[in-house]
Amino acid sequence: MNDTWIPSNEDLELLSTSDEDIRKRHQTFCFHREDFTIRVQSGDRWQQLIQAHLYFEHVVAQILTEALAKPEAISLSRMGFSQRLDLVVAMALLPDDLVTPIRKISGLRNKIAHNLAFEVADSDVRDLENCTPVNLRDAVRAEAGREAGPLELHELLEVILLKAEIVRQDSAAIREIGRKAELRLRTVLWKTPNVKFVR
Repeated sequence: MNDTWIPSNEDLELLSTSDEDIRKRHQTFCFHREDFTIRVQSGDRWQQLIQAHLYFEHVVAQILTEALAKPEAISLSRMGFSQRLDLVVAMALLPDDLVTPIRKISGLRNKIAHNLAFEVADSDVRDLENCTPVNLRDAVRAEAGREAGPLELHELLEVILLKAEIVRQDSAAIREIGRKAELRLRTVLWKTPNVKFVR
């Protein structure tokens, strides 16, 4: 029986990467942020909502693809947005207080899809605002140059999506740091020679 473990080049690279560098590596948006901002700020409310929903679909799919060991085994592409979001909730990949406004956005999008005359009313925007976490609402209100007044739909859509994306980035970094910790343990248990550890 072989009593040594030989790490791959990929394992060695990960072991020699600092946790901070791993976090920085994952601080990349899975979409073009400037394009999103332009699209979600233009047009009527229903257009803003449709545009934003496309980005929410992308981020939720990305969260699942990254979190599942074998995402192809469940045919994510055949699942509807609601099913994907349910899976995200079941796996605790997004905080509940963020899922609530995302469900509200999805519900409004469905109303638009099933009623060509549907318009996003002020009451719909206030309902979305009320179910958005207070810290996110406060962040929008604190933006430099923003005039006082009720939050606009595009502001809510943007802050909710950006928070979901930040959670995705953080989760990906945490998973990679966890993998690095498992590799470190394995090298200690196997007494692997010539391995450089970096925190």
